[in-house]
Amino acid sequence: MERTINQVRQILYALSLRNPEAGYTPNQIEILAQEYHEDMGCISAEALQGAYLEIRQTFNRFPKYSELVEVARMKERPMINRKIQIEERPTFKSDLDIEKMRKKLSILAEVSSKQLSYDVAMVKMAEIDKGN
Repeated sequence: MERTINQVRQILYALSLRNPEAGYTPNQIEILAQEYHEDMGCISAEALQGAYLEIRQTFNRFPKYSELVEVARMKERPMINRKIQIEERPTFKSDLDIEKMRKKLSILAEVSSKQLSYDVAMVKMAEIDKGN
C-alpha cells in the first residue's frame, strides 16, 4: 500500500495529541505532514504504520523526524527480506541439488565456527558448483 499525505497527517496529529508538550498547532502539524511526506521517499504505508505503533508504545515524547524514519526503515527491512525469501526460495530439481546444498551449508557452518576461512570456503563452494 502506498503512503499518503493523509496517513502522515493522521499519525502526526495522533502523536501531537499524545504529547501535547510538543506544542504543535494544527497549522504546524499540517506543514510538518507535508514536509515529512515529501521527505520520506520510498517508506511504505505499512512501515510507517508499524513505526507509529512502536513509537506510540515506547516513546514518552513527540519523536524527531529522524527517529520516525529510522523506526520506519527498521520496519521496512523485514518486509523486504520476507519478499526476497518468498520470491527467491530455492527450488531443487533433483537429489543432487539437495546434496550440493547440504555440502554448502556444512561449509558455511565451518566458516561460522571459524574452522574454515572465508576464502577457502568460497573455493570449496565453487568446486561444489562445478561438480567436483
